[in-house]
Amino acid sequence: LSHPNTDIQLLVSCIVSDVFRVNAPEHPFSPEQLKNIFDAWLRQFELFTKQKEKDKSQVVYLLERTAQVKSFIVLTDPELACDKQTETLFDLFLNKIVPDELEIGHAVYKHME
Repeated sequence: LSHPNTDIQLLVSCIVSDVFRVNAPEHPFSPEQLKNIFDAWLRQFELFTKQKEKDKSQVVYLLERTAQVKSFIVLTDPELACDKQTETLFDLFLNKIVPDELEIGHAVYKHME
């Protein structure tokens, strides 16, 4: 998740999202690992807002998986103390991902619901 190449970070993020899906409703991660995973996912969503011509299908895949399993609900666990990640999540999806500016914005909003 901390590889210097953002494409590899994205692929690993997608794999981790599938681990969540396969193990749902439980997850095999420690609280510290969860924070790192959510930080990595949020970095990918942030990059999504900045990508222009690059293929965005993998980020949409990640968004679909995290929405399907409702992975971000784990952020509400008081033991994790993920207020910063929760704030970043809302900021991204309410202020930065705008459907009119992105070709696939409407599909993204569908998964954000």
